[in-house]
Amino acid sequence: MIDDAAPAPIRLLDYQPTDYATTQTELEFDIYDGETVVICTQQVQRRGGSDAPANLVLHGQDLRLDSVAVDGRALHDNEYQLDAETLTLFDVPQQASVRVVTLSLIHISEPT
Repeated sequence: MIDDAAPAPIRLLDYQPTDYATTQTELEFDIYDGETVVICTQQVQRRGGSDAPANLVLHGQDLRLDSVAVDGRALHDNEYQLDAETLTLFDVPQQASVRVVTLSLIHISEPT
């Protein structure tokens, strides 16, 4: 079900930069009858010069996760957390290639 409620505003005063910057993004869309497969490959780099791994938080709605990989290695369930609006990858290296495959169901309304 799609939530029609307006998202809560983010005030500039409350804004904090993300731990990672995306330096390159590649998107591939495979459109089928009733669903779309989206393959997103991102090159990310940790901000602030820290070499320590950190969590990478990705946002999305109405998506079904198919797979996730970092630097070509598929992640196990204990290496990420998925909820209704975010996918959090744990302990991502300073620089990494992140590949996320999602399925999006196409909602078609019948005419009334």
